Amino acid sequence: LYSSTFVAPTDSAGSAAWLEQRREQVATGPVPDSMIEALRVEPDGADRRIVTFVQKFGTNSLRKELVLVREAGSWRIVSEKVVEVK
Repeated sequence: LYSSTFVAPTDSAGSAAWLEQRREQVATGPVPDSMIEALRVEPDGADRRIVTFVQKFGTNSLRKELVLVREAGSWRIVSEKVVEVK
């Protein structure tokens, strides 16, 4: 789901290392019982969208922002960040 031009939310480890860590978390970690609320998709040009939402894990909430671009007919994530922790 990530673009080849993805930029990690932190530059400390680099995008490739961040993506590898993310893949390991998804593959080996517990499956979160999460809910998505307040989903908004805003156009930012013909092939770019800004997606914001609240992701809830039990009593914890994160407001996230994804930037998606259309690449070869598919939407891919080029950036991902936590905007707010509640």
